[in-house]
Amino acid sequence: MPIRIGMIGGGSITRLRHAPECRDNPYCEIAGFYDHNIERSETLVEEFGGKSYSSCNEMLADPDIDAVCICSSNDTHARIAIDALSAGKHVLCEKPMAANVKEAAAMVKAAESNQRTLMIAHNQRFVPAHIKAREMIASGSLGRVISFRASLKHGGPENWSVVKSNKTWFFNESRAVFGVMGDLGIHKADLLRYLLNDEVDSVLCLADTVEKRNESGNLIGLDDIAFATLKMSGGAVGTLEVSWCNHGQMEDFVVVYCENGVIRLLQDPVYQIVIEQRDGEVLRLSMPEPQNGSGIMDAFAASVLSGTEPSVSGKDALLSLAVITACLESSKKESWVKVNP
Repeated sequence: MPIRIGMIGGGSITRLRHAPECRDNPYCEIAGFYDHNIERSETLVEEFGGKSYSSCNEMLADPDIDAVCICSSNDTHARIAIDALSAGKHVLCEKPMAANVKEAAAMVKAAESNQRTLMIAHNQRFVPAHIKAREMIASGSLGRVISFRASLKHGGPENWSVVKSNKTWFFNESRAVFGVMGDLGIHKADLLRYLLNDEVDSVLCLADTVEKRNESGNLIGLDDIAFATLKMSGGAVGTLEVSWCNHGQMEDFVVVYCENGVIRLLQDPVYQIVIEQRDGEVLRLSMPEPQNGSGIMDAFAASVLSGTEPSVSGKDALLSLAVITACLESSKKESWVKVNP
């Protein structure tokens, strides 16, 4: 029997990623959709099947649903996840997993006490170039990691979210909780932890609001640009840059500087990995495209069916959330802050 999955939240991430990947996975079945905007739910049902639920509670009370995929606004992630886990459902939750580390820890506890899978959708871990680079770094072929540089910048969520204007919930402080650091920064913070197989020890960050405005024409109360220096437990030091104010070509790359060379990820338009060795030799690798979208739904289904730890567990994602909250604390204090999950 396939895993019957209920989709919570009817925005772009559901329509463009999770619903198609669920539909295309032979071990999954879309049970239905819930969104506070009933028209969105009904439109998704027309496109992907299942039923439209009138409330989140109705979906969680349905005994035919095995798992839920939470794609609602950030402020609701923890509450819905805990309710779902307590109702005996497995949970795949979008990032950031919660509004703070305390909420994230409560989600982890709920998963453990109810013996259910909790996975967080940190999709950059599933990019083939990132998987290969992690293996290369772990092999030690380029020596010790000395430094790194990560960047993720685009024109802002109002350009791709379901509400394509400054009315998007991403600009609403009470619903989004985080600005660009929570939206994009957490992607790269998680990826750096994954690539280097190391934890962030301390951070120094500047997070500011320079452009994005709300419906009243005032600057939003969330950061739309941020720059952070990260010191890893293993000694490497590097930078993380994110922005909603990039009105050119999207930036999404990582550079890792090692003792015996440099690894460039997703900087070259043709080769996903470029290795510049210390002896002057340059290696260029073209990686295959993922077979089924991001790979998130495949990994989630495999974890549920096998009863094994998911690729990105709640415990693991909590550590990435702790990096982001430390960055925002650092920006407020204008000083270095230790990362304390």
